[in-house]
Amino acid sequence: MCKSIPNVVTKSIVLFLMLDILTGCSLNKASAVTSENKPKVEKPSKITAMFDIIVKTEDGQEKLVEEYKKQTGIDLVITQPPHNQYTEKVKLAFSSNAVPDIVEVGNSDYVTLSAQGAFTPLDNYISDSVQISKMDSSYIDAVRLKDGKTYGVPLSKGGGTVTYIRKDWLDNLGMKLPTTWDELYEVMKAFTTKDPDKDGSNNTFGYTAAGLWPGSEAYLRDFLQQATFDFTIKNGKWVDGFTQPEIKDALMRLKIAYNDKVLDPEFFTNQTSNMREKFFNGNAGIFNYWSGAWAATIDGTTRQSCGNKAEVVAIPSIKESYYNNRISPIHAITSSAKNPEGIFKWFIEYIHDGAKGQMLFTHGVEGLHYTIENNKYKVMPFKEGSSINFDTAYINAELNLTPWKDPIEQDSRVTKSITINMENVVQLKLLPQSNTYSKHASELTKLKEEVISRIMTGDLSFDAGLDYYTSKATALEINKILYEFNN
Repeated sequence: MCKSIPNVVTKSIVLFLMLDILTGCSLNKASAVTSENKPKVEKPSKITAMFDIIVKTEDGQEKLVEEYKKQTGIDLVITQPPHNQYTEKVKLAFSSNAVPDIVEVGNSDYVTLSAQGAFTPLDNYISDSVQISKMDSSYIDAVRLKDGKTYGVPLSKGGGTVTYIRKDWLDNLGMKLPTTWDELYEVMKAFTTKDPDKDGSNNTFGYTAAGLWPGSEAYLRDFLQQATFDFTIKNGKWVDGFTQPEIKDALMRLKIAYNDKVLDPEFFTNQTSNMREKFFNGNAGIFNYWSGAWAATIDGTTRQSCGNKAEVVAIPSIKESYYNNRISPIHAITSSAKNPEGIFKWFIEYIHDGAKGQMLFTHGVEGLHYTIENNKYKVMPFKEGSSINFDTAYINAELNLTPWKDPIEQDSRVTKSITINMENVVQLKLLPQSNTYSKHASELTKLKEEVISRIMTGDLSFDAGLDYYTSKATALEINKILYEFNN
């Protein structure tokens, strides 16, 4: 086992948002018009905004705003509540007179607020947009709601998780990268029982994961495979994934791994910080976590803790499974905005322009966040004297929606993890609006967590656990929820 290091939190952390969407028709690119025949759009003098994950004030937000005004002539006034209060502050803004022109929202708030008439439909602007027409239409389709309207544009492609494995441990044991569940399980057992780090001690286990809490399903792809604890679409209808046939095998895989002690013994109490730390410190040899910038962080931090011989690689999804792509935070123009078309053009289109707007909101401000020397672009340190480079102004470079030639070269570990995620990926879906679900969502989540833990620890058999869930879920109006989802 390696020396212990503190939990690492970097600017590359990816905000986890609630999952699930309803696909709609494809984006009609044929109606895109050229700049020559498009009517002139009035430029706003000021845009008020509420954002969550944009660069913070102490890291150069004011400079970014100054540069935006220099490029466009527009005052961008940003309100950025503390991250852990963001959803609450968004709701508070819409219940007061402090509604901004444009707001960054997560999936559930986007659905709820759209249904309440808080946002302006953007379909006409989208269909006329040359910039949006350059994007893969699936990302726009993903935020089209049941009423057939689109009220927002995703900030980025979203991204998803991949499975990371200690390649040096595999080499020490003469094993290959696993491609199936059986092969993966053999590696998990070997990492637990065969001293993969060769330190002479029995102090490692195969797989760590982040327990049972809202969102933790994202880190259990290898165990769930074709199952989900959440709601999902089957044969064109929303169903409760927790009652589908494939859930039994998924729970049995978790139960066996836990009983065999190849899964983290503290699985039930882990948060993502504990999970990461155990992998970084060499306690575990496999875990599933975010692709993209995290790939470089995971490999680099593990080497820092365990020595430069430590090697972490992302692997393709095993044969029986797949990876997910989430919906990123969404930009929606509020119904209070006096010039929605101007805001769409001068903010939403601008940050995806494939040129200086995209550069600004991806890499930040020249001289503060990056430098140009002899036509070579170089990222600057995150803070003076820091060994960590500045990461992202707002849009993750590897998840940009618009094709463009990024002058700052991406780390190969980052791009490879994104490619691996996208090779066998399923787009997650927005849950439809349901007042009944909103009322019972927290209780249903806790019920599922209780049933999973009791089955895994042997307190309930699978059949008894499902009966218990069905009884309790019925009392929480599960049938009415599904009716509202589907009607």
